[in-house]
Amino acid sequence: VYGSEETNSKKISMHTLSVPSKQIFSVVLPDGSKVWLASKSTITYPSAFSDKSRNVVLSGEGYFEIAKNPDRPFTVTAGDSKIKVTGTRFNLKAYKGDKKIEAALIDGKISFSYKDKGGVEKELPMHRGELSVLDVNSRAVETSKVNASLYNSWIDGVYFFDTQSLEEIMNDMGRYYSLDVVFLNGSM
Repeated sequence: VYGSEETNSKKISMHTLSVPSKQIFSVVLPDGSKVWLASKSTITYPSAFSDKSRNVVLSGEGYFEIAKNPDRPFTVTAGDSKIKVTGTRFNLKAYKGDKKIEAALIDGKISFSYKDKGGVEKELPMHRGELSVLDVNSRAVETSKVNASLYNSWIDGVYFFDTQSLEEIMNDMGRYYSLDVVFLNGSM
């Protein structure tokens, strides 16, 4: 438990769940939404959501099944980007230090919010079967049609890689299996 505030005469505490290496955890949030967290991921959420919004913070990778409630939008903050939903299924990958933030929409609709290179907040609507990738350095987003259900296969222990570089694949494998991956140049 980390922090608390008074809301409607109820004490609201903040919870942080951190997943150790080589583990996958799931949690049911106060509104009934479900989240699966990959190895070395952290989620912070309140013990009760407000009457107007539902907000959580993610560092790492999480697959979300959001309980529908159009009157109380659900927001996941990951770094300086946000995913806004009312009820849907999506995967979000936003490990601290990674060069990309990826959102894959399995079902429903979401908005991917981020700041462009000039610091202006942009909101990109996503539709079923889309993958949006934010380059953390250039602040540019690319969206493509994919088989989005493959992006949450990790919750069953199946890892899918399509257009990732060998470095990205090995960094993910190192994260999932608690390995230190080192790349040596060919000059040795």
